Amino acid sequence: MPELRDEPSASDADSDDDTVRPPEQVRRMMSSYQSGTRRGRTDAARLLGGATRGSESAPDTADEQAT
Repeated sequence: MPELRDEPSASDADSDDDTVRPPEQVRRMMSSYQSGTRRGRTDAARLLGGATRGSESAPDTADEQAT
């Protein structure tokens, strides 16, 4: 990949995001991030809990059908 061998251009170096944000905006952003993370973990736990229950009953059903 030749583009990986090239030196970064001046426009690439200027693209660093050193934006200064007000504390309230940072607080809102971090709060949103935390809420989203918590919601994702809750949803994942709910899905995994449902998958575990489903897989526990699946072998019983398969054994009954084989008998």
